[in-house]
Amino acid sequence: MSTNMKSILFWNARGARRPVFLNHLLSLSRTYTNTLLIIYETKLSDTKANAIFSSLIRSHYKFVNPSRGASAGMIILWPKSWGYINFTFISPFSTYGILAIDDKPWILSIIYAPQNCTHQALLWDELSAIVNLGYPTLLLGDYNASLLQSDKRGGIPVSSSAKSRQFLSFFLSHSLSDIPFTGHKYTWSNRHTNPSSFILSRLDRGLANPGWMDLYPHCSFTNLPRVASDHGPCILGLFSTSITKKSRKHFNFPNHLLNNSDFLTSLNYIWSISYKGSSTGNLMKKFWPLERKLRDGLTKLWGIGTNLLFSFSIR
Repeated sequence: MSTNMKSILFWNARGARRPVFLNHLLSLSRTYTNTLLIIYETKLSDTKANAIFSSLIRSHYKFVNPSRGASAGMIILWPKSWGYINFTFISPFSTYGILAIDDKPWILSIIYAPQNCTHQALLWDELSAIVNLGYPTLLLGDYNASLLQSDKRGGIPVSSSAKSRQFLSFFLSHSLSDIPFTGHKYTWSNRHTNPSSFILSRLDRGLANPGWMDLYPHCSFTNLPRVASDHGPCILGLFSTSITKKSRKHFNFPNHLLNNSDFLTSLNYIWSISYKGSSTGNLMKKFWPLERKLRDGLTKLWGIGTNLLFSFSIR
């Protein structure tokens, strides 16, 4: 990714006043010069945030959401060349702003999901209201839950987590895309030294609706190494290509089904059947039972109702 490309870097600091964290953040800001910086869980008051980030504030616009006691807190910094962005604090879990980059307006929603499952349900309601506005929308942040088993190593299975089931239900019901990433597979570690309790997970990610993916079909997403926090920073490159054709359909495949032997057996059977007619018609006739099997697989493995639609259509 070009270091001069417009980009968004977000990072769960777990406390932003530590010199090791600040030094690394300043190093990243010098590397990625044209970048909107989102630092959450700063654990800083408004006054302390302004003082600690003073060297960056001089050349950036800022939005500060002060901490609540010794927890939470957020600061957003972006180059003045981007113009002023009006960020709004919705709740302790989400903040949003309307960006107009290259004359393309879209909504940026910044998420810091709570640990509590009941509070997370409120977050999904908040985000659903934003996505349902119908504008191109990007959701960035720490979701405090994994979508797939491949996102996690150690700890309880993802399919046994109520938070993960709620997260997956929200993800599927809004036809969101999980922006593909490069770099480190996991963005968080519990840092335990005992192998039996050591956990790695991809908690930080970017989700986008089809409208946003049409604006930035070639965006890049990189998980950087974990330094000075139990979370690693993530950076999203905003490389866009003008869209002249009809909006694309986005295909989101639930990867965890590949670990289910019953699904794989059914998939092999469906694909082995030969139908009369053209090769295209043959292919379409195979897709229909495959779609039903995908829905059945999600219902059995996750308890998600079949009324939830996938973000693709084959009819």
